[in-house]
Amino acid sequence: MFLDKLFKSMNGNQEKKPEKTDNVSSAVSAPSVQYVHTSGNREKSTAKDNNVIVLWWINKKKKGYNKTSNKFPKWFSNQYGIDFNRVLTQYLKKGLLSDDNDIVRVTPAGEEELQKLDYVIYIHEHPQYCFEIRDFKNSPNLHKVPNSDIAWGILNSRIIEYTQKAMWESLAANYGNMADFLIEEKKYDQAIEFVFAAAYMETSGMRDNNELTAIMSEYTKRGRKNKYLPNGMPDIFLLEINNYYVTVPFKKAQENLKMEWAEIKNRFLNSVHIKSLESVLPFRYFEKEQSFEIFKQAIEADGKKGIFSLSECSKKLKWNNPDEHSKKYFYASIENEVNRRVRKQ
Repeated sequence: MFLDKLFKSMNGNQEKKPEKTDNVSSAVSAPSVQYVHTSGNREKSTAKDNNVIVLWWINKKKKGYNKTSNKFPKWFSNQYGIDFNRVLTQYLKKGLLSDDNDIVRVTPAGEEELQKLDYVIYIHEHPQYCFEIRDFKNSPNLHKVPNSDIAWGILNSRIIEYTQKAMWESLAANYGNMADFLIEEKKYDQAIEFVFAAAYMETSGMRDNNELTAIMSEYTKRGRKNKYLPNGMPDIFLLEINNYYVTVPFKKAQENLKMEWAEIKNRFLNSVHIKSLESVLPFRYFEKEQSFEIFKQAIEADGKKGIFSLSECSKKLKWNNPDEHSKKYFYASIENEVNRRVRKQ
């Protein structure tokens, strides 16, 4: 019973939710959808900018907005902290909106405001990347190049930031976001390279702050049954592959590329991104060959579960043994965790 509770709690700590976000914290986090502009995270400087979403929403209505209906989406308040009616009144006074017998429409001045703050709408339409308004505002290329170019620059800069800060989960999620971004632009051949990087990061076991995910085999190195595992329990791999930024983008790209597995494997093993990760990761459970086999099994599992657990992989998998005394990363084995808690009882 103690072991059951322990494994449950440990799995709970490792749980990942589908990520439509950048904070990508998981190598994985896909994590839950995070909006950098939610009311809890908004900065005063961005709150006013977010109000332009009201103009955008009204402008989409061909017949205008009927003010007497007082109907508007709850996400104005929930996601952005926008007081719709207050902003509506302000924009009417500023001449950004017109009121003709309670039918509200965007004026030419309002359209200019929309063009001026079009990057706010871009952020709103791409919540999965968790862009921040200040990132666009601080760009010297704002209004000089498409917002998508600035967005790509932000995603690229996160690779450097997350690597320097040892935010490995966030880096994996960012690779998945970059794959999604390229797929949206129909650049499938480039997208799949970032999928490979995300998958490799997932199988490395590295998480944010140089913490290494625990792993334990059903059998010891001498072939004996591991005494720490309850009877009938398979190998415990707390590593997971998040389908939302590995399996899903891979299948989207593959639908257009139609590569055979031999070609996919060759590209995976020779990926420039993976070679780069090999040189910077403080530890990895699996070498490229094993990582690819895990990746392949995750794809063949069809991504129906949202998360692909390595417990579903073949027992023939061989992994590198972590050092519990390493100064490059933090690792607490399940065996030691069990012993530590048993001694306390």
